[in-house]
This record gives sequence, C-alpha cells and structure tokens, in this order.
Amino acid sequence: MKKIYVSVLAAAFTVMAGFAQENLQKEITLPKDFVPVVKKAAKKSSLPRVLKPVRGSEKSEINYTDWAEPTAVSVEIPTMLPYGYRTGHRFSNQRGYLYAGAGTQLNMVGSLGYRLVDAETFKLDAWAQHNSTWNGKNSSENFADDVKQKFCDNVVGLDAEKTFANGTLNLGAKVHFDRFNYYAQPLVDGPLSNPWWDEDQNFLDMSFGGSWSGKVNVSRFHDVSYEVGVNYNYAGYKNGFNISDPTRYDGFDGAKEHYFQANVGAKYGIEANSSIGMNVKLDALKHSHHEITDPALTIADKVNDNATMVTLSPFYTYFGQNVLARLGVNVNFSFGDGTAFRLAPNVHLAYEFTPGVSLYVNAEGGKRFNTLSSVAALNRYLDPNGRYRNTFVPLDAEAGFKVGPFSGLTVKALVGYGIFKDNLEHITGTWDASTRLMNWDCKGMKASAQVDYKLRSIAELNLGFTYAPQDDKFEYGKSYSGYMLGLDRAKMVANADLSLYLFKGFTISAGLEYRAKR
Repeated sequence: MKKIYVSVLAAAFTVMAGFAQENLQKEITLPKDFVPVVKKAAKKSSLPRVLKPVRGSEKSEINYTDWAEPTAVSVEIPTMLPYGYRTGHRFSNQRGYLYAGAGTQLNMVGSLGYRLVDAETFKLDAWAQHNSTWNGKNSSENFADDVKQKFCDNVVGLDAEKTFANGTLNLGAKVHFDRFNYYAQPLVDGPLSNPWWDEDQNFLDMSFGGSWSGKVNVSRFHDVSYEVGVNYNYAGYKNGFNISDPTRYDGFDGAKEHYFQANVGAKYGIEANSSIGMNVKLDALKHSHHEITDPALTIADKVNDNATMVTLSPFYTYFGQNVLARLGVNVNFSFGDGTAFRLAPNVHLAYEFTPGVSLYVNAEGGKRFNTLSSVAALNRYLDPNGRYRNTFVPLDAEAGFKVGPFSGLTVKALVGYGIFKDNLEHITGTWDASTRLMNWDCKGMKASAQVDYKLRSIAELNLGFTYAPQDDKFEYGKSYSGYMLGLDRAKMVANADLSLYLFKGFTISAGLEYRAKR
C-alpha cells in the first residue's frame, strides 16, 4: 500500500526554516546540560517564548502527542496520516502567534499563544490548540454508504516561570478534551444496531506540574547543578465499550488513570570539561477499568491495575576540543509490573574530525509507561476500557555521519538498530478490519540519508530517504522483524521540501512525503 502526501503553504509575517527527515534530526553535538528529567506540563522553553528559526533545516514528523504541546515545528499543511495528525508552525520572534488552517470535509486546525507577562524575572504564557473534523466521509467495503467521522479536539495550557536569586521555579497546567464518535464500526447484525455512531465519546486529559532548578557552589572551582520536579496527570474516558460485543452498550464508564511523576537530578563539575551526575525518577500509575467476563460477555466490577517504577540514571560527561561524550545507564526497578530489574544504555558520543566533518554514536534504552494519555495520542478509537503493557527498550542505537555545511550544502547519513519489548504495534483486526494496538516484541534496522542545500537567504531545499525492512509477519511467540518508522510500518519514506524566502517576513513552502509499502 502506498500513499503520497503533498503540502503547499504560504505563511505571512513569519520567517520559516526548511525541513529535514525526522530520523535525521539528531544533531552531532551534545548539549552541555544533558540531564534527563521528567517531561512536565511546565517547560523552561515552552512557547510562546521567542524562538528564532535555526540555521539549517529541521522537519518534525509529529504525531498527536507533539501536537498537544506548544513546541516549535516546521511549517507544514496538516495531513491526516494513518496514525495521529501532523500540524506545524515555526513561531516568529514576536510575543504571540496565531495559526489556522482548514481543508476539505470541514477539517480544521488552529494554534495560538501569547506571553501575558514578559518581565525579566517573571514570564507567563497562555496557549491553545484545536483540531477537528465535522463531515469526514469514510467509505468502507462493509457498508454501502459513507459514514461521517466527527471529532473536536482541544488543548489549553498555561506556563509560568519565576527567576529568583538562587534558582528558577516553573509551573504549568494543561487541559485536553476530545469529543468524537466511533464511526464505521462494522457489526455482524447490521450497522443500525451500533449505538456508537451517534453516541459521542469524551476523553479528558489534565496535567499539573512544576520544577525548581538551581546551582550550588560547593568550592571555589566546583558547582552542583540540580533540578527537582513533580507532575500529576489524570486521564479518563466517559463511556466504556464492550469490545467483544459492540452491540451492547451497558452505560458503564470507561477507564480512568492517575499518573504521578517525580524526579531529582544533580550534576557535579569535576573539572572544567567533565562532570558526573545522577537522575532519580519515580513513576506511579493507578489505573482502573471494567473487565469482560467470559463466556457471558458481561461487564464485571471495576478492577485496579497499578504499577510503580523507580529509575536511576548515573552518567559521566566529557567535553573536549573535538570530542563530546556522555556515558551512562538507565536502571529500572519495577513494582507490580513484570520484571523487577531492567538495565539499558544511555550513551552519546560525537567526534569532529575537522570543521564540518563529524561522526556520532547514540545508544539509548529504558522502560516507559503506556498510559491512557500516551496511547490515546496514537489512536483515539481504541478500547476505552483497555490496558496495555508497558514497553521496555533494551537498545535503540544509531551511528551518523555529517559533512557540511560547505557553500550551503550539508549531507547526513545514519544507520540504526533497535530492540523493543512489548512495543505498541498497530495491527489490523480480522473481524472488523479496524486498526488496534497490541504489545509485541520487535527488532530491526534502519538507514537514512539527507541532503540539504541553502542558497543564501533566498531558498532552501531538503531531500531525504529512509529505509527499514519489514517482514510483515506477526506470529505469537516470535519477535516481529522491522524497525518502526511509524505506526503504519512503512518500509521506505522519502521527502522533498522547498522553501522560498520571497521577502522579509514572507515565505512560501512546498513539501512532498512518500511512504511506501505500509
């Protein structure tokens, strides 16, 4: 199966950067403050803070998870992929931003943000995003007539940052509300018996968090940088769904989750170019849902499925004249959630042979929770009273080579290999031809190449290609062979993007993406 996505956009009053393949986004430089922390609702660099276009080209292949955060991404027409939704906007150096788009079948997307307070020691940001369709006609071989797809997805957020003499306090809140229908659900006894076509589902997702970061001088030449953060997330479906017998809607509520995260991280400078550090993170999940009892196919009482994990991440960093290195491990201790002890690498190496020619190697891994919030970001139509196992990544490694920029030309290439346990995979069901997520072990390789060319301040061209072989076979008891380039499991992804900077503040961008053998 092949699909081509074409996008053309004229954006006013904003200087845009070009695009690059998502798999080639990893720079061959290492941030000096590379301390892993919990992803919070409040972020030090959260928009609508001023973000200037970066030199070179960056393209974000973002799904709904990224869409629900005020992050800076390259301009791109929103396209309904087989998984999630792509929207994008690179914000100008103004205090606020507004972006809106619409397509056929009443598809609409919008993003806005404004810095309410922009003092030197206090900043207050408000932002919102919208994504909806009201007349989506989705034909199916199971039905003679088209069935309308409807959803109205909204996110609002508030972020604050206060700087004190001895540190910085960040606070944030985000509320996400999604209202949609289960369209075109085929049933054995006919479509008219499906109560979900007209019965709207509601999904509520809220996050509240904060962090404190600072630095303590322990001697004349040595400092300790530290950060403490907490975050709480609630997610839940209003209505449950008897997935084994969709003709029955018994009025029970959907799954609910309370997810708490906390982290403490510190880094100590041994010498001017080296440091050691440790990050400790706590994940505590309280999940409740209704279970179906066989063979009666009735809904049992609500059951709890809770899990706790503590992660230790010690590391050592070194910054030389031509070498950047970070050596570390992620140690996961799980309670009430399968294997109690897991170990994975956290290694980043980069070497610059000569100015403009460099090589990097990354090897990462660790365990992550598949929460209601993160899973709903992948597919809103999943079982609203389901629970997925958490994913462990023993290894996700890649090596890349970069040459440039020389006279505006940059060439990048990388190869990668990954091993994933209980990874979330989109699989087409045999009884209803709809997609669903399943936990599956998988492993595979990928290879990518990217060519970027920038003609002064006039134009920018980006060409990219990624290949990841797939065997397309899911057999119980066996690992799936293939590196995931997306939930559609494409074997080949190619992109071509062009940006023309016609005059100050006005850019025309055109892009094409080709996903083959999905």
